Amino acid sequence: MLGVFGIIAALLSDEFLAEQRAIGVYTWDEALLASWEIVNNIVGRWVIIAFTAWVFASEYKHGTWKNLATRRGRVTLIVNKFITVAVYVTVAFTTMSLIFFFGNWIMSDIVGTDYGLSTAGETMGDFLPDYATNVFLTLSGTLISAAFAAAAAMITKSVFASVIVGIIFYMIEFVGILGIFGLIDLVFRVNLVPLYGYLPSYNLDQIGSRLFTGQPNNFNIGETFFEAPALEISLLIVLAWAVGLVAVTAWLFRRQDITV
Repeated sequence: MLGVFGIIAALLSDEFLAEQRAIGVYTWDEALLASWEIVNNIVGRWVIIAFTAWVFASEYKHGTWKNLATRRGRVTLIVNKFITVAVYVTVAFTTMSLIFFFGNWIMSDIVGTDYGLSTAGETMGDFLPDYATNVFLTLSGTLISAAFAAAAAMITKSVFASVIVGIIFYMIEFVGILGIFGLIDLVFRVNLVPLYGYLPSYNLDQIGSRLFTGQPNNFNIGETFFEAPALEISLLIVLAWAVGLVAVTAWLFRRQDITV
């Protein structure tokens, strides 16, 4: 929608057109990658949690879990729900990236800047791994965020409460746990800060940092320095968390009484 407004403004306003020429327009590869920045950051994951909380908690609200569970096994049911959510989010943002691509192509033509398509073959080798990485981060990040939301839905059985609790779960894992580790170190003199480097959110950021900037996501808290693991290790950690959290959620759902 913003792209449409931008195109209309460029056609109707010489001043806006001049500003766009001065600022510049995305090249084709930048346009395709830009929309993924929305989903692969903290706000984007909040949106995924909110969406997933609505998907899972609505089943409790409308009492449909108990009807669906009679037709297929509970584990199959909830795993299919996770896969559906992950694929839906990934397809949605893939579509958004294509819309952004064509919108910026039109804008580039109006502004009169080079969209870079004539040299696309030269940059394709760098673009494809970056695009594939964003898709992987979105799929795995969605599964992890969805697990937080699904657990919240099981606890609260309310859409609004599931959103709040799911975001709280995520924020504790993302940053809050560092405060917990710090308190444990202060009281018990046990340094658990290095364990933060094996949590999913850190490793999602670590994968993006290594692939997009070429730099490891090392961190230093107090006297503790943590050297980021190799890219392959981070990929395995994220994959293990995604599979593990979905498996735990499926196990909890299998044991839950959904008849009330």
